[in-house]
Amino acid sequence: MTKRNITLLLSTLLIPLIHKTSGDALRSQRADVDRAAVVAVENDWLSHLSDGPSLNRILADDFMHPVPKGLFLNKQEHIQWAVEHPRPAGWRARFDKLEVRVYGATAIANGIVEASDSPEAKLRRTIFTDVFVYRDNRWQAVNAQENEIDNGR
Repeated sequence: MTKRNITLLLSTLLIPLIHKTSGDALRSQRADVDRAAVVAVENDWLSHLSDGPSLNRILADDFMHPVPKGLFLNKQEHIQWAVEHPRPAGWRARFDKLEVRVYGATAIANGIVEASDSPEAKLRRTIFTDVFVYRDNRWQAVNAQENEIDNGR
C-alpha cells in the first residue's frame, strides 16, 4: 500500500470520527444552553403563578393542564383560574428539586416545589412534570401536571 493510499484510508476513517466527536460536543453544549433556558422559564413561572401577562408568555397556545377534578384546562382557562385565585401575600415557594432533560426541540422538566402561605405554616410539597417545546425562538410550556406529595408516607 502506498503512502498516498494510507493517507486516504486514514482520512476516510478519521474525518467522520472527528466530525462526529465535534458534533457531539456541539449538541452537548446546545443541550446545556437549552437546559438552562428551561430552568429559567421554570423559575419565571414559579415567580409569576398568578400573573396573566407572564403566563401568556410562558404558556404555548396549545398548552394543556390536566387537573385533579378530571378537567383539562387549556391556556386561557389556566390563566383565568390562576388570575382569579392569586396566592396569599405571605406565600413563598422554591424548587426542592428540578431536573430538565432536552430531546431536540422538546424538554421535560421534573421537580418538587415546596410552598407555604407564611413562614410559620407547614410546607406543602408538590411533584410535577412540565413539557416544553422550542417554538418562535423560545421555550414554551405545552403541558403541566402536578400532584401533592403525601407527607404521611
